[in-house]
Amino acid sequence: GRLIDLVKKKGTNLNRVTYLVFDEADRMFDMGFEPQVRSIADHVRPDRQCLLFSATFKKKVERLGL
Repeated sequence: GRLIDLVKKKGTNLNRVTYLVFDEADRMFDMGFEPQVRSIADHVRPDRQCLLFSATFKKKVERLGL
């Protein structure tokens, strides 16, 4: 939430981020944070490296890494 607020208020810019790391991404999705996770990913450069860490992965979490 805080990161998205900073991006919206132009307090920070994620265009130069080269690595995007989500720990327990599946739990974030289960808790309803998928829109926020996708919003952050959308603000990061398209040639980023996306790292997702979790004990288990659902298909929708795997697609985020593409």
